[in-house]
Amino acid sequence: MFWFLVPPWKYKNALLYACMGLVFINTGLGQYGAAQIEFKSKLNEQNYKPILDYLKNNPYGVVLAPDDDVGYLVTIYTSGDLFWHTTALSFNMPAERLTEAALVYFYLNKKARYDFVEYTNELAQNKNDESYYKSLHRYLEGYLSGFEYTDYRLRLAADDAELGQKRIKITNELYQEYKKMTGSGVINILNQRGVNYIIWDKNKNPEWDLSFIKNLKEIVSYNGIFLYQI
Repeated sequence: MFWFLVPPWKYKNALLYACMGLVFINTGLGQYGAAQIEFKSKLNEQNYKPILDYLKNNPYGVVLAPDDDVGYLVTIYTSGDLFWHTTALSFNMPAERLTEAALVYFYLNKKARYDFVEYTNELAQNKNDESYYKSLHRYLEGYLSGFEYTDYRLRLAADDAELGQKRIKITNELYQEYKKMTGSGVINILNQRGVNYIIWDKNKNPEWDLSFIKNLKEIVSYNGIFLYQI
């Protein structure tokens, strides 16, 4: 309809070429953006290469990775296994494993360790937070809420009052479990799961604190990324 409102043909031709130009510009920008994302991804892989090379060339081990992205690199380039990866939720996995993994990652975070309830409440309320902790918390809250997945997501987006009430109960229940997570408790879990290595990217996770793990041995480091052996 807009096309017929344009006066003489010369203006229509000009408009047509302008629209075509915008399409090409948009396509070019889209490709540029995708290339930038791919470049950053490749650069990130390069930063992890010394660590991945070590894991690849040394005996099989279980790795605690800082997030799912690094976890993928470990599984792609080495024969190592992971302490946790979100894809585990797609399989017949005991719910306790999700709780256990989430609480371990929260314990590594100094702020969460200092005040678990306040930290998880902030996570729940901050819609702009895209951290790994946020992801773990949502999966955990969604499961413990008892709502079907789609229903939970809809309630989450709508700031549903019933979900808000359940969140209070869930947070309190998790806190009771978290209080058991002393440093030795976390170490026991890592030992039970056969964890040999921890990857700490201090660029992405400056909030971590591994000082509670005694005899932690630095194996490889590169550009602020460290591989430790337990």
